[in-house]
Amino acid sequence: MGLAFVPLYIRYLGIEAYGLIGFFVALQAWMNVLDFGMGPTVNRELARRMHDPSQAQSSLNLLRSIEIVSFGAAAASASLLILAANFLATSWFNKQQLSADALYTSIVIMACVISIRLVEGVYRNALIGLQRYWIYNIQRVVYATITPIGAIAVLHYYGAKIEYFFTWQLLAICISVFIMRYFSYSELKKGGGKSQFSKQELKLVFKFASGMFGITLITLLLTQLDKLVLSKILTLEAFGYYALAASLSAALISLVSPVEQAIFPRLSSLYGRGELKSLTVLYHKAAQLVSVILGAFSVALVFFSNEILYLWTQDELVASNTSFILKFLAVGTLLNGLMWVPYKLQLASGWTSLAFRMNVAMVLVLVPLMLYVVPIYGGVGAALVWCLLNLIYVLVTIPIMHSRLLRSEMGSWYLKDVLQPILTVVVINIVFKFAVGFPDGFAMGMGFLTVLMLASVVLAVLSCNQLRIYLRKRLYVELN
Repeated sequence: MGLAFVPLYIRYLGIEAYGLIGFFVALQAWMNVLDFGMGPTVNRELARRMHDPSQAQSSLNLLRSIEIVSFGAAAASASLLILAANFLATSWFNKQQLSADALYTSIVIMACVISIRLVEGVYRNALIGLQRYWIYNIQRVVYATITPIGAIAVLHYYGAKIEYFFTWQLLAICISVFIMRYFSYSELKKGGGKSQFSKQELKLVFKFASGMFGITLITLLLTQLDKLVLSKILTLEAFGYYALAASLSAALISLVSPVEQAIFPRLSSLYGRGELKSLTVLYHKAAQLVSVILGAFSVALVFFSNEILYLWTQDELVASNTSFILKFLAVGTLLNGLMWVPYKLQLASGWTSLAFRMNVAMVLVLVPLMLYVVPIYGGVGAALVWCLLNLIYVLVTIPIMHSRLLRSEMGSWYLKDVLQPILTVVVINIVFKFAVGFPDGFAMGMGFLTVLMLASVVLAVLSCNQLRIYLRKRLYVELN
């Protein structure tokens, strides 16, 4: 929902202010490391315990303990960022239109938003771990609707100032935290008594949480270093174009995040019960679904980046300055998204060291490469590095993982889960690109993209064995 309002943000605030929003998104990701892996930990632990009534009280105590730790982390992150606000406002950004005062105020408000989102992550993961998806999804839909609509209303009626945009973000996240906390405790208190802080519960999950902390820290270097370097080197306007491409490519991940949220608790539960046959089927089915959805949209962005950007923003200058960067970011995001299901399988088994070691190795390559490439090639260079890193992950991590988990399934993952659906989508886009061509006009363009997406998804699904079996069973049930 928020992505649909990006052109309006740019129209009200300008591309330079949107660059600051892009910096806010990157900074929020950096600050997520200060949750010390508590979000994924509460997700995994509640999923493992939910079927055992004797664990109800310990689950309640675990949430309270992790909640208290997260509050401390939130306060630390807010303090850290507020202390750095003056430096960032006066010395970091290459601004042309925004004043230092506006930047300082915005960064202080950002600090509050980011710290509260750290706490929200605990409750969000608690609901997912408890598999209360309907509560989580309703809340997220409402939040994702109200936040951008409210932001545009504020900018329209109170003034097009970046400070007002962030003030509304702060109000919206406060409401979201209150609602998620209420439902998280309501669900857990059905089987337990009064919650209390427990050092013992924290000790039990310390190993997994510390592993997640290490993975998160290194992953942030891999995924967000480009934005940090670019925000310093480029003008805030040029960074705005990169942030725009990054926001559109990042939206691709949101298409498959419901799959990740749904399967992780189930993978954890199946692995914990030793049901390897069901685990294998779920693994391949989820991997194929991610390939179909992510592949259909990512490949379209590669073939039709300029056309989609113009259709979205109705601004030729924005489209031309962003499209080439978007092509490479879309490829990198596709490769990154393909690794999500294998990564969740690793976490479900409690194996955090592989991701951590791979990330450390990649950081040793990324940091010098990024610092060399970005000053010369700017945003395009950063996008190319992003593609390269994710390609290495796909080629190296999967064989290592399958040497230990689901040992005979690596070939199926590469061939049936990834190559078949992705190649199907590529062929369809080639046909649409050279045999049909992108039409003029907004309505015709939207119709073209709709048909392209439908054709890509349907034919890619038919190319996947596990999805075909699933659909055949569902169709048989419906008809009988």
